[in-house]
Amino acid sequence: YRPVLAFNYLGRFDLAEHEPSPGGIGLDRGDTVSGTARLDVTAFVTAAGELEFEWTYSPGAHGADTVGRLARETVAALREIAVHCAHPDSGGCTPSDFPLAGLDQAELDRVTGNGRHVEDVYPLTPMQAGMLFHSLSEPGTYLEQVCLTLSDAADLGARLPRAWQQVVDSVPALRTALAWPALREPVQVVYRTATLPIERYDWTGLPAAEHDDALRDLLARDRAAGLDLTRPPLLRVALVRLGGAQLRVVWTFHHIVLDGWSTFQVLSDVLAAAGGTPPMRRRPFADHLAWLSRQDTAAAERHWRGVLAGLRAPTPLPFDRPPGPAHVTHSASTVDAELPVPDSAALYEFARRHRVTVNVVVQGMWATVLARRGGGRDVCFGAVVSGRPAELAGVDAMVGMFVNTVPVRVRVGADQDLPGWLRRLQADQVDARRFEHVSLARLHRCAGLPAGVNLFDSIVAFENYPFDQDRLAGLGLRIETVAAVEITNYPLNLIAHGGARHADRLTFRFGYDPALFDDATIQALADELVGLLKDVANGTAALVTPPVATAAVPEPVPVGPRPYVAPRTRTEEVVARIWSEVLAVDRVGADDDFFALGGDSILSIRVAARLQGEFGTVLPPRALFDNPTVGALALMFEHPTVETMARLVDRRAGSARDYQL
Repeated sequence: YRPVLAFNYLGRFDLAEHEPSPGGIGLDRGDTVSGTARLDVTAFVTAAGELEFEWTYSPGAHGADTVGRLARETVAALREIAVHCAHPDSGGCTPSDFPLAGLDQAELDRVTGNGRHVEDVYPLTPMQAGMLFHSLSEPGTYLEQVCLTLSDAADLGARLPRAWQQVVDSVPALRTALAWPALREPVQVVYRTATLPIERYDWTGLPAAEHDDALRDLLARDRAAGLDLTRPPLLRVALVRLGGAQLRVVWTFHHIVLDGWSTFQVLSDVLAAAGGTPPMRRRPFADHLAWLSRQDTAAAERHWRGVLAGLRAPTPLPFDRPPGPAHVTHSASTVDAELPVPDSAALYEFARRHRVTVNVVVQGMWATVLARRGGGRDVCFGAVVSGRPAELAGVDAMVGMFVNTVPVRVRVGADQDLPGWLRRLQADQVDARRFEHVSLARLHRCAGLPAGVNLFDSIVAFENYPFDQDRLAGLGLRIETVAAVEITNYPLNLIAHGGARHADRLTFRFGYDPALFDDATIQALADELVGLLKDVANGTAALVTPPVATAAVPEPVPVGPRPYVAPRTRTEEVVARIWSEVLAVDRVGADDDFFALGGDSILSIRVAARLQGEFGTVLPPRALFDNPTVGALALMFEHPTVETMARLVDRRAGSARDYQL
């Protein structure tokens, strides 16, 4: 068999810097053409960006005039395509352009338009989907504010705006926004360009004693302004001139696009760029999404079912005012604590000597605090993990939202020696590292807990971020202070910061919901944790058997569908059909509960998008939690005043629930 034509595109050949190849492609060929195509077309792009063709033909099959005419017609057709592409009304994308997104053509058209301004489209990670849900439910949640004060920065104010924009231009995550209305699932959209909003303030004439009040006012106004998650970039910067060649930088961004490690990667690039060093080239966040799509979820679920077997309720916290069934948690207040430098150094030495991380020591002592405060011997809390897989080359330099929250289950008791207990805790976490990408919603299902019962109510994060002070000093810069403001949807979160060197002191920030705790209660928890860590550092710590858990364990709620009642109205039929498709349940009745059928906060976003497409009405994010049955949700759409939807609660299905990321 001899093919009529063979076409070979070789891609781009950079044979010389900005110069086309002389004399054509110049492929080596044999003396005969036996067994080859009657016509060979080879193409490549030169270093100068020109598309070059070589046509090779069999004289016995084609004449020179025929091949020449075919070549000219091909070039003419390509010119027509180029003219069409340059027209303002042309463009568009197909699902094959963004295979990770999972969008159909109609959805993609809504998201990308003519596609000229869009670089990439891909799904959210499970953590990002949860953050989106909570950000829509409670605006201001996961809005981050980082403040740093730079010394010796007299001329930096003029260079920083350009440096910030350079970094935004180079990092896809900083040009990302979200799209979810009228889509089956939310997606991230990376735009080709995004202009960073920068505001400038001059406080040189303001007395130094008034700077703190002015900063609090600036932060409050900035937080009240919020961020539109559908418009890139999801960040902005304020530059404040102070006296004495000092410059204060206030950087606001949404946590949904950046984790803590990425935050300091970006800051390092910005300050380096201000000193004349180009931003570092990094792998795009899309590569992490591609890695996630290849993971074995079945193996991960088997692991977590074993870890969570027998867990019936979250470890109780010492609430001053226990949350009611409709309470929405908002950790808006903080208490700070620290371990003095000598004790911090001794703790690092203890960890080194016993081959454990300081992070594990902090987690072990936090478990001890919870056990002593009424949690009993079986303690479970959440741990923020990096989510950066070691097998993904260059992952430590990537910028995006990688972190996840996974359960840490600890058995506390006096029948164990402290170093051995900590090593076992560390071994358990090393074993879990392969499975730390699993969403909290899926973990909840692995535990078999009833809908509305959280896995845990407190989380621990250990931060030790890459910030090269020596490199900054070489640029003539020095950071005097760094502070961050973060609000989550957990009642209590502990953020420990270890510093870059063992000589640095350990610091702690307790974020808590002031509606549930008094400041004095959190301060007492902080003092107890610091005291335990001092005992570990000084060699006087010993495990004790805590009292039996004092909080009542809730009676299990029946899980699964209720007795089937067929949908009674057209609205109920539509809601039931959408639930059936999203939850992969064969039959959904009017009294079935969304969460008893396997729903969660992430799936609720998908349901809301489908319902908006059917009824043309935006569903409040919390609506499914307040109205979890088909009948109750259908009533919201049938109610004559749609604006009252967020205030409706299904009295037949019981009280509203809180929910967890």
